[in-house]
Amino acid sequence: MPTAIVRTPRADQQLRSLPKSKQKRVVAFLRELQADGCAALGYRLTGADPLERLCDKHLGGALRAIAIPLRNTRRGR
Repeated sequence: MPTAIVRTPRADQQLRSLPKSKQKRVVAFLRELQADGCAALGYRLTGADPLERLCDKHLGGALRAIAIPLRNTRRGR
């Protein structure tokens, strides 16, 4: 399901500061997220709000992406 991606200025700043190889991983993940929505994410965090709304994807090493669905898009629904 195609999904709109909204990146914060801080996210753009962090992306620009990464080495090119890691930038490529992040951009590939963003394309996957845009095409597949929450199915592209590894898992949803658990805990009290706002943790329950955060989805996480490990992109290799310590690199990870955190996404917040703007509507109820829990996996499997």
